[in-house]
Amino acid sequence: MVEHVDDRRGGDSQAAESTVYFFMSHAHVKYHRLIDDDPGRYVMNFFRDLCSHIMQMTDCPAALLPGYVDLGMRSGIEWDPEIKHALGSCRVFVPLYAPRYFRSEYCGMEWDAFYRRESRHRAESIGNSTQRAIVPVLWTALDLDGAPEVAKRIQFASFDMDTNYRRHGIYGLVSTNKWDDYDSVTYQIAREIVLTAELTRLRPCDPSIFLDMRNVFLEDAQGVGRNEGPGEVAQ
Repeated sequence: MVEHVDDRRGGDSQAAESTVYFFMSHAHVKYHRLIDDDPGRYVMNFFRDLCSHIMQMTDCPAALLPGYVDLGMRSGIEWDPEIKHALGSCRVFVPLYAPRYFRSEYCGMEWDAFYRRESRHRAESIGNSTQRAIVPVLWTALDLDGAPEVAKRIQFASFDMDTNYRRHGIYGLVSTNKWDDYDSVTYQIAREIVLTAELTRLRPCDPSIFLDMRNVFLEDAQGVGRNEGPGEVAQ
């Protein structure tokens, strides 16, 4: 299942007006016949809550979703054109950090695609801003010291630290019925997405640049990851 987003394509002048505020990048969990549950429902519920908050915080048209998430299990290496368009038009990249995420080839390639777009935006912009259009989310409890270098370089917002969210992640908050914490953190993540979109004003790009993408997580593990520079942080 795929959540669709606004299909308008535009040039640089439309960057600040894009209604696609975020692309949610997450690791898929396969359904197992012995588990009577839909593993994608947790991601979908979180996605809906973020969209609901962003709709309230912005003037995004009511008929359009302000985000994109792909819940389909993909096979092979060919990407759906819709995914490429979403990566090329979203204003913020929202990766759901978890051990499974950093082992996912597709997630490593999505990260590479968004990095290419950010790099092109910086090269074509006046000035040399280090602001990143990435808002990371802790999906599960995770030792960030073991995360790939490209992920460790992204700075979390201040509300992420020393809370139940930091200890459990979004999935953990839901699973342990910590709804007050979940509601508060989800609202603050949505706010960070909106603020980051307004600050970075990332221009759309032609999806044709998303060719021969690499798994940057694997490259990091092999010691050949991209050198993005220590000053390039999200917030």
